[in-house]
Amino acid sequence: MDQYLKEKIERFKREKGHIIENKWFPRVTSIIEVKAKPGLYKFYAESVSFEEANRKKGLAGSEGSKIHTAIEKILVGEEITIEKELEPSIIAFKEFMKQNEIIADKTYVEKRILSNQFKYTGTFDFIGYVNGKFSVVDIKTSSSIYKDYGLQTSAYLYALNEEGNLYDEGGRFFKKIPKEVESRFILLIRRKRICQKCGGEYIVRAGREPKIENGDPNCEHQFGEIIGEFELKEFSNQSSDFRAFLACKDLWEWENEFYLRQIGYLD
Repeated sequence: MDQYLKEKIERFKREKGHIIENKWFPRVTSIIEVKAKPGLYKFYAESVSFEEANRKKGLAGSEGSKIHTAIEKILVGEEITIEKELEPSIIAFKEFMKQNEIIADKTYVEKRILSNQFKYTGTFDFIGYVNGKFSVVDIKTSSSIYKDYGLQTSAYLYALNEEGNLYDEGGRFFKKIPKEVESRFILLIRRKRICQKCGGEYIVRAGREPKIENGDPNCEHQFGEIIGEFELKEFSNQSSDFRAFLACKDLWEWENEFYLRQIGYLD
């Protein structure tokens, strides 16, 4: 095998999966990328260029990573520092904690999971009791909660209940969860400005064009200060979502068969 091909395979392994106990597995988020995303295609089509679209997408991703990192630090009891424009998101998260009964063990934050049966890995945001249910929670900073998120969380829940093992960033066994996970939630954290005239909501995201929801489309909007808000959604159709995830996995493996055989994943 020549050096160029070796580098491509190593890049594929690095970008698409994780090493768990010295063995490579694909990530849940890589697998579900195979599903069509019309909204994303529309975003690229409306951008000035492919490069500009990637730049904007990168800005949104960087912003989301900063918010995730801050929330994870809050959950494990660490001090946080965050840019002023992102403070409303942290306020929204703290409001979520106040308005809901949340018991989150700090050792169950940002850990990796593994399904040996279906050969995939992933990293959840946190596990804890959410209003009495032992649940896995994934945090999103997108504009809305999308149906696709059910695929991701169903894969997490299945893997957690298969053996109950958690792994650290290095792929080493960390601990076992004490009981089966009962449910799965998406926690959406987003920022918005509200029109003082019609009540329309201007959704604020770095690198994205203004998105205005509700209100009067003919209003000469006068938007107020940026505020944060949260939305908590429980997904209940576990078996249906997991079947759809496995269908994505089959297609993803078909599409990436060459690399997966070189790695030894399909042996």
